[in-house]
Amino acid sequence: MLVHEILIWIFFTTVFGLLPIWLIILHLKMQNKTIDYFQFISDGSILFFASALVTSLTIDYHFSDTTIEPKLLNGFLFSFFPLIIIILCVLIYITCYDKSENQLNRKLVTSSEAGILIATYVYVVTIKVFGG
Repeated sequence: MLVHEILIWIFFTTVFGLLPIWLIILHLKMQNKTIDYFQFISDGSILFFASALVTSLTIDYHFSDTTIEPKLLNGFLFSFFPLIIIILCVLIYITCYDKSENQLNRKLVTSSEAGILIATYVYVVTIKVFGG
């Protein structure tokens, strides 16, 4: 897959995958209300997006005829890495769900979710480049 095709895929996936967030931001802007961006982070929207993206690519791969050599890389990309992302998403979501917003370390939660999102996009690019 060409770089511009991957970037277009990422752009449209992000726009439509996070559409509820964009619409809420637009709605709040139109009403001149303050936007608490941490609420989008702590409510799990970004984690659900990352989980859906990673699992959809992994499932698509398992139903395709594509294989990536060496087998160790194949196992890492389509078993270990998705599992780690999903586990981290679940752990962060449970932490945010169980604690009040005042109890959360905003910087740690924000940087953790940013890291997951970056890792997800690196995964997407890797799969699109090597897996077709």
